[in-house]
Amino acid sequence: MSFGNVISYTLSNLGIGYGLVFTSSVLAISVHFHDYRTVAIGVTMAGIGLGTFVYPFFANVVLNIYEWRGALIITSGLTLNTCVFGCLIGPEPAEQARRKDKTRHNMGSVENHVTVKPISRCHSFTRFHYWLILVHVFLINFSLSVLGTHVIAYAEDQGHSHVFASSLLAASGISSLAGRVIHGVVIHNPRVSASIYHLVCFLLVGLSYFSMALWTNQICMMVSVIILGYFFAARGPVVCEVLLQICGTDDFSYGYGFMFLPAGPGYVLGAPCAGLLTTRSIGCL
Repeated sequence: MSFGNVISYTLSNLGIGYGLVFTSSVLAISVHFHDYRTVAIGVTMAGIGLGTFVYPFFANVVLNIYEWRGALIITSGLTLNTCVFGCLIGPEPAEQARRKDKTRHNMGSVENHVTVKPISRCHSFTRFHYWLILVHVFLINFSLSVLGTHVIAYAEDQGHSHVFASSLLAASGISSLAGRVIHGVVIHNPRVSASIYHLVCFLLVGLSYFSMALWTNQICMMVSVIILGYFFAARGPVVCEVLLQICGTDDFSYGYGFMFLPAGPGYVLGAPCAGLLTTRSIGCL
C-alpha cells in the first residue's frame, strides 16, 4: 500500500489477507486444543483486542517520525511476522487424530448394522441452527457498527464532552479485552451450556443498548458501555463453541469460514441505517 496509488485495490488485498489470517488462526486453535479450546480462543482474541488498543498509539508515533509511507512499511514488516509464526503451527496433533479415527471407526461399526443415508461433507449448511448463527452474526456486526460509529456523537448530543465521549470507546475496548478471556474460561466449565450462556450474553447486550437510551448521565453511560463491551466479547469464544457443537470438528472449517459472509453486510449497513433513523426521527420532532 505504501508504494501503490490505487487505494481501493490495496485495501481489498489487505482485507482478504487479514480475513485469511484470522480465520485460519481460529481453525488452528480448534484443531490443536481440545480440553482448553475455549480458553485458548479467548486468549487469542484478547490479543486481537490488545493490538487494536495499542496500535493507534504506535501508529501515531511512527506517523510523526516516518510519515504515512514509512509507517505503512513498518506496519507491513510487523504483519509479515504472521508468516513466521504461522510456520510454527504444526500439523494436527497425533492424539487429536486418534480421537477422530476412533470416532469414525465407531460410526463405521454402527453403519455395518444400520442402513445410514450418505451425508454431504457440508451437511451442516442444511441445519436450521447453523442458519440461525448466520443471522446472529449479521445482527452482531450490524449493532457493533452502530456502537463504533455513533457512540461518540450520541454522547456529545447528550451534552457530554468530546473527551468523555471518546473514553466510552476506550472503556468498551478494555472491557471487551477482558471479556474474551473470561468468557473462554467460563465456557470451559462443562456445567455451563454454551448455547444458554450465548443467549444470556447477547440478551444483556440488548439491555445495555436500551439502558444507554434511558439513562444518559456519565456514570450510567460508562457502566452501560463497559457491560456492552464485556458481553459483546462473547462473539469470540462462545460463538465458536456453539458453532463447534452444531458443525462438529470435521465441518468446523467450512462452517466457520462461511459464518463470516453475513458479517460484512451487517457491518456496512449498521451505521448508515442508524444514521438514517436518527435523521428521520429528528425531522419528525
